[in-house]
Amino acid sequence: MKGLNRMKPVYQAKWFDKSSAVLTVFFAAAVSAPISVQAAPEGYTPVRGDTSLAGNTLTVREDRSIVEWSGGFNIAAGEAFNINHDGGQSSWVILNRDTSGLASQLDGQLNANMHVYLLNSSGVVLGSGAQLNVPSAV
Repeated sequence: MKGLNRMKPVYQAKWFDKSSAVLTVFFAAAVSAPISVQAAPEGYTPVRGDTSLAGNTLTVREDRSIVEWSGGFNIAAGEAFNINHDGGQSSWVILNRDTSGLASQLDGQLNANMHVYLLNSSGVVLGSGAQLNVPSAV
């Protein structure tokens, strides 16, 4: 069309196009990356009672023991975590407090011969492959 002036942009931000593309790729990679779950609870700190941790087994020698997990109370798929009383009774109780600030993710097996309480203010998520082999879990 004759007589029309084509307007040119006053400011063309080429850096914006490049940086937004890089940011988009970075964000897409971060969102699609799988969340890694620890094989077993981490950051063991005994608070009350006589307990000990060896590998993926927590041994409890006193009823109503309390343990804190600063690294999270998580069990990965295909993994198992065992909580066993040592000479006690199946009526014994253990309180596990996850203080990591993240939800506990249970995708593997939790085996115990006593009652297990898991306290996490951020929540507890049971995955589709989670197995709780315990007298009771709260």
